[in-house]
Amino acid sequence: MCGRFGLGTPEFSETRFGARALPELQPELLIPRFNIAPTQPVLTVVCSKRLDGARGLKGMTWGLTPLWAANDRSKPRPINIQSETLPDRPAYRRLLERKRCLIPSDGFYEWKRNGSARQPYHIGLADGAIFAFAGVWDAVKMGPEWLVSCAILTTRPNDLVSDLHNRQPVILRPQDEELWLSDCADARELTPLLEPLPAEEMTIYAVVPLVNNVANEGPELRQPAEAAPSQPVLL
Repeated sequence: MCGRFGLGTPEFSETRFGARALPELQPELLIPRFNIAPTQPVLTVVCSKRLDGARGLKGMTWGLTPLWAANDRSKPRPINIQSETLPDRPAYRRLLERKRCLIPSDGFYEWKRNGSARQPYHIGLADGAIFAFAGVWDAVKMGPEWLVSCAILTTRPNDLVSDLHNRQPVILRPQDEELWLSDCADARELTPLLEPLPAEEMTIYAVVPLVNNVANEGPELRQPAEAAPSQPVLL
C-alpha cells in the first residue's frame, strides 16, 4: 500500500532520471512536497513522442481513471494496483504493456495502530536518495481536455514493511528503470522488476503526527517522533 508519499527535491528529477520538463508541466510540481495525497497531481517520468522517445517530466493525477470510469464517479479510481494481478486483468494488462511510468519519490508513509491512535512512519532508501515507484498511466478525453492519471504498483512487503502493512510499493532499482520505460510489451520480461526491494536497502522511523492531516505540508512532517515538541500538535 502507498497512500501518501513525498518528494523533497523534485528539481533534481531532471538530472536523476535524465528527463526534460514537458511544456505543460505544472510549475508547482517542481516545488518540494512532503505530504502528497490521492487525487493530487504528481510528477512522473514518461517516454514522450514529442521528445522523439526521450524521457519527459509530466504531471498526472494520482488515482487511475480509465475510460470506463471517466463519467461514473462510482467506479474505482485506484491509487495502487497489485502488480501480481496485472497480467490477468485485460484492462490493466494493456497499461502494463504500453503505458508505464516512473513516479519519483524520496519516501512514503505507513501507519501502525497504537491503541486508539495511528502512528505514522516514514520509509525510504537507506541512503536517503531519490527513487522511482513503478507506475502505470492512462489518458481519457474529458470534454475538450485530457485527463491523464496514474497508479503506483504494489507487491508483497519485505521484512521492514510487513509489520505495518501487507503490501508495499514497487521501488525500481536505477538499472531497471530503462527497461520499465522501454517499449517492451512482454509481461514475462517485466515481472521480475516487480519484486519488493530488500529490507536492508531501506530505512524506517516514526514521525510526528502532522502527516496524518493531508492539509499539512513541509519538511517538519518528517521530524522523528521522539524529537517532537512536548506540547500537543494542533491539526
